Amino acid sequence: MSCVNKRGYQALKTLMICCLLIAPSTFADEAEDKAQFNRLYAEFNELYANSEEIDPIIEVAEKVFDLAPKIYGKSSSQYAVTMYNLASLYDEKGGRVKRRAINNDRYEKDAIDLYKRYFKLLERLKTTYNKSHVDQYLQFIETENNHYGYISDITYTNKLINIAQYLELDAENMAELYYRLGQYRYKSLDMENTEALFQNAFEIIINSHGPTHKIVMFTAQHLGNFYFSEKKYSEAIEKYNILLSNDLENTDENRKNLFNIHLKLAHIYLIQKQYLKSGQEAIRAASYTTYPDNENLLLNQPSPELSIKDIHKKVPGCALVEFNIDTKGNPNSIKIIDYSDEIFIKPSLDVANKYLFAPKLVNGKLVDVLANKMRIEYNHLENNFYEAHNNRLFQIRHYNSDQSCKRR
Repeated sequence: MSCVNKRGYQALKTLMICCLLIAPSTFADEAEDKAQFNRLYAEFNELYANSEEIDPIIEVAEKVFDLAPKIYGKSSSQYAVTMYNLASLYDEKGGRVKRRAINNDRYEKDAIDLYKRYFKLLERLKTTYNKSHVDQYLQFIETENNHYGYISDITYTNKLINIAQYLELDAENMAELYYRLGQYRYKSLDMENTEALFQNAFEIIINSHGPTHKIVMFTAQHLGNFYFSEKKYSEAIEKYNILLSNDLENTDENRKNLFNIHLKLAHIYLIQKQYLKSGQEAIRAASYTTYPDNENLLLNQPSPELSIKDIHKKVPGCALVEFNIDTKGNPNSIKIIDYSDEIFIKPSLDVANKYLFAPKLVNGKLVDVLANKMRIEYNHLENNFYEAHNNRLFQIRHYNSDQSCKRR
């Protein structure tokens, strides 16, 4: 993507250069308004070039935006430019915090409203779309998705796909577009459209560039994870094997991805009661980490049933759980051996009963694990969309550890 491929102040500066270089000679003849506009334009450029703070730039951009329709009218390309520039600045201002739950953040919401007006104005002006409009629309969709989460509007995704198809983007750009849109729909919990978008990206790029292209790698992993979450295990295995059949560069990111893929495969084979295969995949997973081979790898991250009213004042806290693991990866003889507060005993037992481990292999044979210990930590959770949607207020973490809990 050209101008708009990531958020951030430096990326915004590139975007604004693309949008704001309008020759002063094109301004209207109204002398006073024109002079004021030129002064504001010069002030904007000065701040834009030298200010590390975004607020002063926004203040001037708002004045430019207010003045533009007086000079050019509300149905002009110049007004559209100032509208998009201000939307981008609001977007940057609103996007400086982490992704969060549905909220009333003024800047991000105002950015979305201006983006909508901008694209409606382009349609009214019968603008001929080009690749930069695809980038702009994609930025708008990302912002709308970030702000509204699972109620974000699929209409905008479909509109952008229609624009891209009309422009006949090349295979690589089209596949990248489908891939990014798939990521946004996945974050919106829109599983049906997620699968279709990722699958389109995968098919386009594998047919045009072969199985080793980076987008094939990205989409294969996302599709594998998607199929795993939907319990379509045969499809997940197929996509993971595409990744594993390629000789990936030995980078930290690839090692992390390979660890997660083998861990997912271990989980699938455990569910399918192929315990030996599950243990073998766990050993492969461990080879991409600093863990000893098959160090009782936990395959799931269960959450306990918590009484928010009772537990709220006790967090942060922890419990230390001890149990055996049989050759099918199931814990037994579960007991609490330490805790920071009694309130964590019941939920921690509940969690431990839901654990699934990769079966342990010793000399190629499945063996039981005795007296395994897990430390379960309960921490306050920063507000974000996913957890708000699931009505969760606490983060639960699981560690292979015998570290004791500090009593409160």
